[in-house]
Amino acid sequence: SSGINAEYGGMPLLRDPFSKGKLIVQINVEFPEKGDIPSATLQQLEALLPPREPIEKKPDMEEVMLSAYDASASAHQAYADDSDDEGGPGGPGVQCRTQ
Repeated sequence: SSGINAEYGGMPLLRDPFSKGKLIVQINVEFPEKGDIPSATLQQLEALLPPREPIEKKPDMEEVMLSAYDASASAHQAYADDSDDEGGPGGPGVQCRTQ
């Protein structure tokens, strides 16, 4: 089992709907070793499958960068990236003053 991390491809962040979180996709694929499938069988598979077509990028598609996902590193980074602590609820440099 391995994971793929699509940076900024996830759900919108709380209190910041214009920024997106990580989209983590877990994939389990077992590939045969080279030589496990006879070449005649590979040719039959190629004949059964539709021909490979290039992917055309459409306006409603979004391009993201994929990277290997490390759950242990991500858990520690989640606390380090907490931007709610920066400047408090009023923002940086805002002070209350009585009139």
